[in-house]
Amino acid sequence: MLEAPVIPLNRALSTTRTLVWLLLGLTVLVLLVQNLAVHVSPQWFALQPWPPLALAVLGGSLMVLSRARTPKQFRWAQWMVLPVGLLGAVKVITEVLGWYAFFPGWEQWSPGAGLLMLCSSLGVPLLIRGERRLTQNLILFVLLMALVSLQIQLLHPQVGTDMHSFLSFPVFTALGFVLFAVAHLMLQPAFGMSNILLEGTLGGWLARLMVPAAVLIPTLVGWVYHTGLEAGWMNADTGALFMAVFSMLFIVALVFPLAQIIHHSAVQQKKTLTSVRLQEQRFKQVTESAAEGIITLDLSGNMLWWNQAARNVFGHLNDEVLGSPFTVLLPEQDHIHHEAMLDKIHAGEDVPVGHTFELQGLRKNGQVFVMEVSLAVWDIETGRYCTLMVRDITLIKEAQQEARDALEYAETLLAVSRTLEEDLEPLEMARQVAYRIAQSMQLDWVAVGVQQHSKLHVQPLWWSARSRGVFAASVFPELNRGVGIGWQGLLEKRPIYVDDVLSHPANHPVYQDSGVTAVATVPILHPDPEQSMVVVANRVDWLSGWGHRDRDLFESAVRSVGIAMQRRLMVEQLHLAALTDPLTGLGNRRAFMDNLHLWMEQDVRVQILVMDVDGLKKVNDVQGHERGDLLLKLYGEAFKTHLSGLGQVYRLAGDEYAALITEISGLEHLESLICQAVQDVRDAGFPDSNASVGVSVFPLEDRTIEGLVQRADHRMYQMKSEHKQAQKSLHSEV
Repeated sequence: MLEAPVIPLNRALSTTRTLVWLLLGLTVLVLLVQNLAVHVSPQWFALQPWPPLALAVLGGSLMVLSRARTPKQFRWAQWMVLPVGLLGAVKVITEVLGWYAFFPGWEQWSPGAGLLMLCSSLGVPLLIRGERRLTQNLILFVLLMALVSLQIQLLHPQVGTDMHSFLSFPVFTALGFVLFAVAHLMLQPAFGMSNILLEGTLGGWLARLMVPAAVLIPTLVGWVYHTGLEAGWMNADTGALFMAVFSMLFIVALVFPLAQIIHHSAVQQKKTLTSVRLQEQRFKQVTESAAEGIITLDLSGNMLWWNQAARNVFGHLNDEVLGSPFTVLLPEQDHIHHEAMLDKIHAGEDVPVGHTFELQGLRKNGQVFVMEVSLAVWDIETGRYCTLMVRDITLIKEAQQEARDALEYAETLLAVSRTLEEDLEPLEMARQVAYRIAQSMQLDWVAVGVQQHSKLHVQPLWWSARSRGVFAASVFPELNRGVGIGWQGLLEKRPIYVDDVLSHPANHPVYQDSGVTAVATVPILHPDPEQSMVVVANRVDWLSGWGHRDRDLFESAVRSVGIAMQRRLMVEQLHLAALTDPLTGLGNRRAFMDNLHLWMEQDVRVQILVMDVDGLKKVNDVQGHERGDLLLKLYGEAFKTHLSGLGQVYRLAGDEYAALITEISGLEHLESLICQAVQDVRDAGFPDSNASVGVSVFPLEDRTIEGLVQRADHRMYQMKSEHKQAQKSLHSEV
């Protein structure tokens, strides 16, 4: 592939300074020759110092201008060329008006040089003021006039001897203006002729080749023709033939390589265009089939292109959005973020290139969604652009939210489970569970309702700072049967969720002006309806209603509390059954031992009574076991009736009873109470019944359970023996 050589633009100023140094050197040479030589040829050297001095000043102004960075330096460059411009203007005016008497010796230098001095001096301030086109045209005029003068002096020197000829100024003066004009053009490397000459394109390469050839080749041919005529090498006809043949050969030698270069360039351009089209097709196929949306913007934020995935995400057609600002695809509140990002790109600040960030998008139907955006910024010759990779992550966000909800759901249930494992009273347990689910579900008020006959007693467990009225107090009014949503849940034995409480048929007046919008109730059912409860919760200014997650969590937590309370009740019942005699309902031997041990640990003075029913076996054998069981029940009731004011009564086993008396009494008083109990049993249909009793005292008589029971048993058996002796005596008398 043939490529044109490139001249970097940053070398333009360096080239300008080099040409200026050549100009200054040429000026010094002319002045030295003018001062040292006796006979100066007007064809080559100026007879007056004004043109060389003017060229030296013009070169110095270009040197200052090429290094100028401040307004002061630019002003210096303008002030330097002012005398040159005035000198050139005066020369032109004196030539037009013929005022040579006032300026002796001025007729010795050409008015054309004065005109070029004037034009050259005007080129500097015009360039500083930004008049690029006018400046370049003026300097090109200076360059062409200087080249014409060189042609005249080299090919027709007779004209050069005529000081009144307009373009008859010496060779070195003309060469100085050529150097100045070229140096001046190099100060505008990106504009006009300079831009073409310095451009790294085929046109720039041809211009750099053709312009010097167009100047030098005709000059060389003309010089050969003129010299041959003067030397007699050729006549006019032969010279004309020579010029024709040489021109033909020159044109062929120049045009054929240029044609080859252009041909190869066209072929390569065709291949390049074909390759570019193929790459463009591949790019479109890749981008159009990409799963992510791709959007290209300019620095003004206008959309230049997008792929099919982007069109699917936003729902717009190409002609609806291309050329429009990207903000048409964003909700209004996100416009400022997009504009701030564009400002950063304009300013060259750091932007999150290659990193993803989240932004809200706006579909054609007005739906707002969350999208993940990746930004890329790229620069080409036509400017800076940015590409956005867009992905709709609505489903991902929903899945993440569901995962977070599930985790929070599990953590809440775990916390509820741990709370239920603690040994808490039912109300305190419900209060702690209510607090935990209120935090997770964003509840504003939670209470438990306990059914008491035809009333529902509501006990608030927790309320937030947004609660108002009765919902922000520890006391809640009782509700009559059937009034309110809580009663509805109890009576219907199912959870009830109300999203708009004010329009609900079971609405209660307490909800007026309370801000409560959503109410939920979950009953805790019990086999005994009088022991059933209901948990009530509400939300203030809540518009989205009760979701499935809310319902599942609320019901799970409430039912867990209900199960825990039932389990606790069952354990209490089992514990009570383990300590209760099933026939009489009195405490059994285990309860007796536990309570006695407790009193002894507390060092409380206790009287231990051991009582035995006389004649139980006879009743069972003669009257039957049912009568025997009745006898035992009657003694249990009688002992409890007469001794419960002093202590607790127990049935130890069979016909043996016991009592722990903490209200210490005398033996006569105790015996009297036992006699009253025996009399009650006799009156109930067992006239021959009797009971024996023995008493011991802790800690006066013993400090061990075994010792105390043995003492009481011994005394009880002594009384039983006395009863038997008395019975025998009675029979003997009869």
